Amino acid sequence: MKFYVLNLAEAIQRTSGTPNARAFALYNAVRSRSVADPATDELTDFATANDLIQAILNERRIEFVCEGLRWGDIHRLAQDPDFNSWGSGIPAKISRNITNYSIYYTGDPNTNTAILGNPSLIHAAKPYTDFRFIWPIPNSETTINPVLAAQQNPGY
Repeated sequence: MKFYVLNLAEAIQRTSGTPNARAFALYNAVRSRSVADPATDELTDFATANDLIQAILNERRIEFVCEGLRWGDIHRLAQDPDFNSWGSGIPAKISRNITNYSIYYTGDPNTNTAILGNPSLIHAAKPYTDFRFIWPIPNSETTINPVLAAQQNPGY
């Protein structure tokens, strides 16, 4: 339920120019159930609409920890100019030893060398703008539903 409430709060706020009372109420409905004293710990105001959206995104990180929903948020916000706080890339996947983030290795992560020096184990990263980043709709689905064939993801 909290997943849908926070999604709705974010959607309402993203379509509003100023902090929206309904989005704020939905955000507090999720937040209030887990704070020690809702009367004193509940947030009362946000200066801008983006502040409320950032609070909603932060609440999603808290509420959905270890539930497998973070990956979708990371990709959804990867090209968002306002809320992609980690730059580009997935923070958990960026090694402190790698200086070139445009490639990655399936070898020794400490030395960044491919196993046995095999260059076929060096892989170029796929940017979010590459058509291969979004997979094709499976043939089994487009065969059953011809309408999907006309809506195939670009590039496939």
